[in-house]
Amino acid sequence: MPIYKREVKKVFFTHIPRTGGRFINYNLKKNGYLSYGPHEEHDMIWGQECCYWTRAHYERLFKDELKETMPHFGIVRNPLERYLSMKSYETYPDDWTFFNVPTSQWYRPMVDYVRDDTQIWKFEDGFGDEFQEWMRVLLDDKDFTLYDPPLYLKQGKPYSKHSMLEYKHPDYKKIEKTDEIEEYVKTKYADDLTRWY
Repeated sequence: MPIYKREVKKVFFTHIPRTGGRFINYNLKKNGYLSYGPHEEHDMIWGQECCYWTRAHYERLFKDELKETMPHFGIVRNPLERYLSMKSYETYPDDWTFFNVPTSQWYRPMVDYVRDDTQIWKFEDGFGDEFQEWMRVLLDDKDFTLYDPPLYLKQGKPYSKHSMLEYKHPDYKKIEKTDEIEEYVKTKYADDLTRWY
């Protein structure tokens, strides 16, 4: 779910596909912030996984919560790199993926996910000490600490091993950009490019 809660503290995370969201989810949970809401992260509601809800989805369900004072943040990524990552994901072997999920909704522009009050971090700025400090200020949590997620997680019972971070797999192959892809991204993600890049 987009809302995470630790004791009385809440944070709203807008998870835009292929922008490091699994890393963020993992670290929120490692720091004691647990999903909060009526649905599980990977429930399919309105034809889309709850963790990837667009602004139209989460404003509809969380109308009252969004009136509360709570941090609201998201990660954006260079649209070309994000598109290459999405296309590469489609070619991964099934056993690399953490969840076998439909990716058709992933290709929406990033502007569809954020509100005017969403605080933004750029993927290209990295997820090191500066990001940790940014999160500490955002959450008003001086103890927030970043952890490196494991490559594999156990899922289900009986447990099976699934890749959490497939791009770290030694056989990972990223699709290369072409002139056609660059032109497509300039058109399809023009609003993203204008707003952030």
